[in-house]
Amino acid sequence: MSIENNNISKKFQSQQEAHSYLRTLPMPRPYIHPTAIVENAILGKDVTIAAYAVIGKEGFGFDPQSNYTKRWPHIGNVIIGDNAEIGANTCIDRGTLGSTIIGENTKIDNLVHIGHNATIGKKCVIVAGSVIGGSSVIGDGVFIGMGVKIRDHVTIGDKAFLCMGAVVTKDVSTGAKIR
Repeated sequence: MSIENNNISKKFQSQQEAHSYLRTLPMPRPYIHPTAIVENAILGKDVTIAAYAVIGKEGFGFDPQSNYTKRWPHIGNVIIGDNAEIGANTCIDRGTLGSTIIGENTKIDNLVHIGHNATIGKKCVIVAGSVIGGSSVIGDGVFIGMGVKIRDHVTIGDKAFLCMGAVVTKDVSTGAKIR
């Protein structure tokens, strides 16, 4: 089949026109790809987990009293809320003692890493290549752009907007825009 013989070659005059067309198509159904690894996790309803995602593996934590030669046990889990989507090759570490939490309706792109004990709020968007350090707290409705790095133990307020490539080393207030 050539590209000219299907809708892929259709041209649109604006992004709004393309979006209007896409809204007329059937929505993809939730799924868990057979190559995804999901362990130590509680999934809400209608969760999508794409290819090669790893959910619930041990976090990256070592005991400083052993000169970092002994790994901390991670006996927690991951909780993923209803209608969340996890992209391909994304890793979400389970909590050390408690839970790593992904809020409902949160959309996580491919190649994202979320450290142990992190809490991600509802209706967040996390774009490809972002890294969220362990024990960070991300509020509701936060947008995290491509390649953002968030240090461990940082709190991001509700509806904050973190622009592409931002390196966040301290708390971010509600509604703030970080470049």
